[in-house]
Amino acid sequence: MVFNERRFQIRVSKLYQGMLKRYKEGIKNTGKRINPSSAQGQMVVDNCQRRCTICLKPYDKDPGDFEIHHLDGDRSNTITDNLELLCHSCHKKAGVHARAKLKDYKQKQGKAEQSKPVGHTQENKPPKKPSKKRPTSVLDEWNSQQQDAMNEWKKRTKIF
Repeated sequence: MVFNERRFQIRVSKLYQGMLKRYKEGIKNTGKRINPSSAQGQMVVDNCQRRCTICLKPYDKDPGDFEIHHLDGDRSNTITDNLELLCHSCHKKAGVHARAKLKDYKQKQGKAEQSKPVGHTQENKPPKKPSKKRPTSVLDEWNSQQQDAMNEWKKRTKIF
């Protein structure tokens, strides 16, 4: 199957945004898993044209290798628009990548909290470190963050 990086990044981004939202709201888990009804599951399979939405692996060859993925990561949100068909491999990769991004975010937050000195004023503020490259737009910044996260994930998982 052909692994589509763009489709993968879109799915990971949606999953990460849902996880980040729950993290910021203080929600520890996504609640009780609610399995979609068989009719709803069939609708998801049909809406996804009976293929994995990332690698386009045909569903009919091995239906047991497919899973229904919650786009926002909330297992209790079974609205059909929040569900899509992924093969086991793509589903696992998307979850691993999104969790790695959330872990990186938490680590950056922890470092930011630790580095704030008490009673810091404008006069004694340390100089800012120059950035490597300043993004020219929000899209460039997002693309840069996505690329950095993907490179970090590739180092950790050693899949690619």
